[in-house]
Amino acid sequence: MRPIPLAILVLSIILSGCTTGVKSIHPLSSPATAMPDPRLEGLWRAKDDSKYLYIAYGPHASQSVNLILKFGKVPGSDQLGYTESMNFFVTRTENHDYLNLNNDLFRLADGSSSTEASPKAYRFAKYRISKRRTLILSMLNGGGFSRAVAAKKLKGKYAETDDYLLLKDSSEHILSFIESSNPKDLCDPPQKFIKIGGP
Repeated sequence: MRPIPLAILVLSIILSGCTTGVKSIHPLSSPATAMPDPRLEGLWRAKDDSKYLYIAYGPHASQSVNLILKFGKVPGSDQLGYTESMNFFVTRTENHDYLNLNNDLFRLADGSSSTEASPKAYRFAKYRISKRRTLILSMLNGGGFSRAVAAKKLKGKYAETDDYLLLKDSSEHILSFIESSNPKDLCDPPQKFIKIGGP
């Protein structure tokens, strides 16, 4: 397995802020059996107004080398000076493709850093690649999850220390629920990425 070049790993990105409304203690599938998606190989960039988000994905990538990096202002300050990164791996079904994201790393300009308190908590994103080779990605955060938990169709509860819903159901049940739901009930507005590096 070839690692992603270091230059890609340290690229910074500016992001307008993505919601963190839904997390899960289980991924949609096991990382041990995750297969790489060759279509994702390379460096992708999305633009929102004057802000950017980059995704780096290496050839034959494993969970440890796929990164989404963010760059933005220090909380409570106008000073630019922090980065955030998330590992991810792919879950593919007959009809859809998903990212399982975890291990947020928050790093300030002075070099100090902290990892998300619950590194095993996953976030999900749905993606597809258009005929024009545009990567279209939507975070899964919609109210459909809350309604499903309230109706006891999914197991979960709201975290006491943060404003997000933590799913506690099995991987298979969560994936089945997502696959059978209306995307409008689960998906955030899509972001479109163009490939700027790689094959």
